[in-house]
Amino acid sequence: MRERVTFIHNDYTLNPEQLDNQEAGLLGPQIESVRQDKLTIPFDELPSELTDILQEYEALHIRWASPVHSETLDPFTSRISPGLHVYVTSESPNSCNPIRLCGWLQRFGPLACSKPEAFTEFKQPATSIAPNFSFHQTLEDLHSFITISSQEFCPELDTVCNARLRSLLTAASLDLSFDKSTKALVASALWPLRPQTVAVPASTERRVEVGIFVNDPSQPNIKENELGVAGVLSVLSDKKKPSPTIFTFPARHRRDESVFTSRFLTPTGLHPTLQLSFSSNKPPSAEGECAPYAFLTLPKAIFADRYQLGDDLFLASKNLTALRYTTLPVDLEAPAYTTETWGSSILLELAPPTSEEGQPWNVEIPLHLRYLKPLVTDQAEVDVPYPAVFWACSSGEETLENPFDRLHIGYDNLFPRDTAFWHVTPQPEGGSRLVHRITVPVLKLESIDTIRSGTAIAVSLGFAWVLWKLVGVMLNKLELLEQELRSIKEVVQPKSNAESPPVSQRNGTMFPTQPSQLPPATNGVVFSLSSNLQSPQQPQSFVPSAALLEKTEPTKPRMLGGKTVSGQDIDWYFEKYLQCYHPYLPILRKKDPDECFEASTTLFWTVISTACRRYAKDEQLVTLLLDSLNRDVWGLLQAITLDLESIQTLLIICTWPFPTIRFVTDPSPNFISSALNACMLLGLHTGRGSHPSFLIGGRQHMTCTDYEASITWVFCSILAQRVSTGNGHPPPFLQHNDTKCKDTIKDSLAPELLTFFELQKFSNRLHTAMSAQISANNGVPEPIVKMWEDEFELLRPLVTRVETDFSRFIMLVAQLEVQAYYYISPPDQRPNFTLNTLRTYNTSQNLINTALTLESTCQLLTHSPHWVYRALVDASCILLSTLHSTAAPQHLSSSDAEVVAAQVLSLLKTCSVRDNDLPTRGSIILETFWSVRHLLPKWDIPVGAWPDRIGAATSYWCLTAFKNALQEAKNITDGTQKGIDAFQQRFPGNNNGDNNEGNANANTDINGQEQTMDSTIDPLQGIDWSMIIDDFGWIGEGPVFLGPA
Repeated sequence: MRERVTFIHNDYTLNPEQLDNQEAGLLGPQIESVRQDKLTIPFDELPSELTDILQEYEALHIRWASPVHSETLDPFTSRISPGLHVYVTSESPNSCNPIRLCGWLQRFGPLACSKPEAFTEFKQPATSIAPNFSFHQTLEDLHSFITISSQEFCPELDTVCNARLRSLLTAASLDLSFDKSTKALVASALWPLRPQTVAVPASTERRVEVGIFVNDPSQPNIKENELGVAGVLSVLSDKKKPSPTIFTFPARHRRDESVFTSRFLTPTGLHPTLQLSFSSNKPPSAEGECAPYAFLTLPKAIFADRYQLGDDLFLASKNLTALRYTTLPVDLEAPAYTTETWGSSILLELAPPTSEEGQPWNVEIPLHLRYLKPLVTDQAEVDVPYPAVFWACSSGEETLENPFDRLHIGYDNLFPRDTAFWHVTPQPEGGSRLVHRITVPVLKLESIDTIRSGTAIAVSLGFAWVLWKLVGVMLNKLELLEQELRSIKEVVQPKSNAESPPVSQRNGTMFPTQPSQLPPATNGVVFSLSSNLQSPQQPQSFVPSAALLEKTEPTKPRMLGGKTVSGQDIDWYFEKYLQCYHPYLPILRKKDPDECFEASTTLFWTVISTACRRYAKDEQLVTLLLDSLNRDVWGLLQAITLDLESIQTLLIICTWPFPTIRFVTDPSPNFISSALNACMLLGLHTGRGSHPSFLIGGRQHMTCTDYEASITWVFCSILAQRVSTGNGHPPPFLQHNDTKCKDTIKDSLAPELLTFFELQKFSNRLHTAMSAQISANNGVPEPIVKMWEDEFELLRPLVTRVETDFSRFIMLVAQLEVQAYYYISPPDQRPNFTLNTLRTYNTSQNLINTALTLESTCQLLTHSPHWVYRALVDASCILLSTLHSTAAPQHLSSSDAEVVAAQVLSLLKTCSVRDNDLPTRGSIILETFWSVRHLLPKWDIPVGAWPDRIGAATSYWCLTAFKNALQEAKNITDGTQKGIDAFQQRFPGNNNGDNNEGNANANTDINGQEQTMDSTIDPLQGIDWSMIIDDFGWIGEGPVFLGPA
């Protein structure tokens, strides 16, 4: 391992005697200089994780440049656009698979590089037979890289190592280069021109060389393409004084004396124009041919049209010569949110004025904006880095390599090897940053529906017109053909009649309704458990259904708690379960009632209990079922290993819990944990039924097919994630290889449910990562949440198999889970908090609207799984909390807010299956809060969070806030009532029926609304305070959501 430290300065008065070469290192005075640290690490000394990655590549070059403007000196004058640049040459010429490399690159920060499509193919040197790929992303600093590298490479007590890594925070650039031919990794960091102390620590593990030089153009016989330096060299730890030295070398990179500024012409619009203004048109070198160039690194939101830049007359009007190079592919039509490549790079040759005297001149580069993802506002900001601008001159030298050379910076491979680059110094306008932040137009979210509707109408009308014309032509031909056939038939068989066969029809819905194949129940009386329930005799326009069994024998009657349930009633309940509930959890393998009873009596009665949620015929049976199952289900957990039927019992109860549960008594976390462990003990997670490696000992009889194992594991994983999210605790590990499971069930399972499974795997990773962030920082920074939201947008088209309302619903559920973490971000790390909260509000509103649509089409809420209700509670809390805050959307009037609240309350009440169940009690609390909100001041924040409750953080905060608001309103009304009583006692004459105005006092409430206080009305008189305390475990002032029952 070797290290070289170089200082370049202009202080000709520096005395070498001031340098002290000690055993600990070299120490000298403070001088204004440029510093470069270069470390060469042999391949066999690198960490094994990194060597495994590097072996896949012929070459890897990572370049980072700071967005902050800085000055430098020759020979360290090469420039690239700010950000992180990655250039890789894969060992195989077939493809670039950057997954492992991207994982390692995440130490620089969140990078969107996990897909091969994110990289663009780049021009490779003639000596390389494999393609070269490039990637770029804006990166503000190296803070993340420093933190992770310190943990990996620096011992805790090694202060020198940690200090040197922290010094990268002020570096202007960092280069990492690996070439398989050299079998070494070269790391190089550069600090800009500034006062800095000469201090270089020695090392016993590597050779450390230090050079301190001044540029010396006065050396004899120096050529125009060469640089001369003079100074001292020192090898640390040899206790010798620094040695004087002087030498010249050919320079590939030089500094031009001119400068340039860069700006976008306003307004930017959809076709922004980048203007470059130069201080001089004079070439830097009189020898050889020189031409100016601009190398642009453009993000995916901005691109250049290579066809437009191929028009010579157009280019001449912009002071451009030609487009010399562009990375590919560049899709000219795709919007930014569907573009997977990082962006593009282009090399433009510029056309300066031909006058010999130096004069200022301008260049205009036409660019184009991709359609961005719609936002709440009609504008968005896009960051575009400054280009690298230089004169490329032919040097005529055989080689330009030197000790300070810098290669593989993107554009150098586009020129001959003897090209010298004279870099024009950028001058930022109005600051020190070399990144443009431009404001561009974007579609507003509120306009999406109008545009979609208009587009759909236009396309439909156009299609209808074309179809009408085609049908007209076909009818004319059919009429002619019919006349010919009629003539033939009259000749051959004058009185024959033809009868056309009936046309078959097919239901194209996701879960098609099927007629009942079981005999109707004799007892037509249905006992309704709630005013919201629907009688089973009512017609249903859409009911999710599963294939029912064709029975050859009547179902046997069964006894429960001394009550006989007839075979016909059992058939009724199983039919309703298979029609209305089974499609959302299609795991029941024993669909015949008698077979199900023989396999597991607990599962049998669980199916009937689930059907009784909406279609109970007897109140006594419902009571018996609840008492019996509450006892029997807990008895299942006493078994050492659960069989498949026991697992399915727990999954059904987790999906449709007993209506007697409360927030503090929900047993689902215990049930799902047992089910998940039991699945893995049986090997169901492998997708293989009756796995011989797992069915050993007492589990040998617990057999099942591959399909039964796969479908049970998939829905156990789904419910495990949903339960952990709803209850606000860290998720279980679910990142198993589920390929075999998905392959087994993909042809028989509804595509929406497969999508749902993929989304829960994503949610599992999301909440696991967020749990770690919260544990470390007590919050999640906004950029981290944005990174996950971007990943979700990339995942969305990959997992969406069909576009239906149900698939849209589950997408919105997952999206809301991500966006809810914006409320957990620390207050000092949320620059876009207002925008993000409005986007989260819109997602919640879309979720509510989609749920209402699904209820009207397929009765999703009528038969809703518990995870649907919990998702709606999250969205409802966000909506009502935001509407009662100063951050409420400005375009919403009070009447609009009332409509939203009415939708929310109606939605939650529809989920109720029994009076006084959890949805009923929850809707009462939200409805009561909304009815007394005018008595309370609005909140300063739309929604807060309890970070430690992870996926349920916002809901728990909102419910606590609602409870506190109700208590405060109660205190206000109690105090008001006491004042009115005292007033009436002191002035009894005012308390009569002759003067109605005397019974009312006009007041202005806290929010500035005119109120009339009626002494005869208590706005909180209908609140059941014992219910609120019972539901959420509130004891005194402290909430205990998940305390003991």
